[in-house]
Amino acid sequence: MKLFIDFDGVLFDSQKFRSDLISQIEKSGFSKQEVGDSYNAECLDGNYLPADHLARLEKIRQFNVRLSQARIESLLTSAKKYLFPDIESSLKVISKLPNYQVEMISLGHPKFQPRKIKKTSVSKYFQKLHFTPIPKAEYLKKIVKQKEKFMIVDDRGDALEEIVKEFPRAIAIEMRREKNIHDPAERLSHFSGPKITSLKQLIEIL
Repeated sequence: MKLFIDFDGVLFDSQKFRSDLISQIEKSGFSKQEVGDSYNAECLDGNYLPADHLARLEKIRQFNVRLSQARIESLLTSAKKYLFPDIESSLKVISKLPNYQVEMISLGHPKFQPRKIKKTSVSKYFQKLHFTPIPKAEYLKKIVKQKEKFMIVDDRGDALEEIVKEFPRAIAIEMRREKNIHDPAERLSHFSGPKITSLKQLIEIL
């Protein structure tokens, strides 16, 4: 059975990365609110791209864009440190389970998300990597059959809610890390499926 695992908020501490990203951009002379508000606006479609974020800030005032880009690149280089503590050990176990084909599925901008994930070195634990700029429920229609049984782990209840509507045999599990924050792109949902707080709990389910 295919097991799809999301990246941001499941494997990757998006809250910490976002906080450090905003701090780096603030150094260009912007307030935390200016950077935060423009970040949220850029994330509304789930396709965050640093270059577009900086372009939004340029509309507020001029600044050294190249220096800001260099700071973001430096942050991206250290992306591996933002993995949650249980990730490496848990993925080693999950990737070796005989009854599952483990694949990553991640919503994000095609010019940024693959680069961020590559820097974390977790790709080796997945048989396939799926990057999508469109909602996962729509993307999954391209790679699984409507009545196919599969499992998916995601931190967004709204995404899981859409997936189980489209795929009645899908087993959807919501990851609720203690550090979870509201995703600007996430809509109110009433997802009532199983919830976990770590990959170790996922292993127990599998």
